[in-house]
Amino acid sequence: MTEGLRHLEAGIAARVSHGSYRADPELARARAVAGACALASGDRKSAERLAQAAREAFVEQPDVSPYFKRPSETLDRRPGRFGNVKPKGAVVDSPRSH
Repeated sequence: MTEGLRHLEAGIAARVSHGSYRADPELARARAVAGACALASGDRKSAERLAQAAREAFVEQPDVSPYFKRPSETLDRRPGRFGNVKPKGAVVDSPRSH
């Protein structure tokens, strides 16, 4: 685990221990950023766990600012992130017709 990921996870744990609510957009954003760090360091299991927690928050509270959602959306679009399985709760883009 990288030092940056350790700091992110410590911050997430602190927010949770201080009573952050499940769909807190700041917490969801932090989880998505930590998920991207975990994936970059090769920890796919942690990346999926963090990405899933972020997605669940945005499903519960879909109308938050794109600022909060962008890291989660970016993580979900990473090629080959979790094999050929579309992550639970991920939005499927429809092809545009020309």
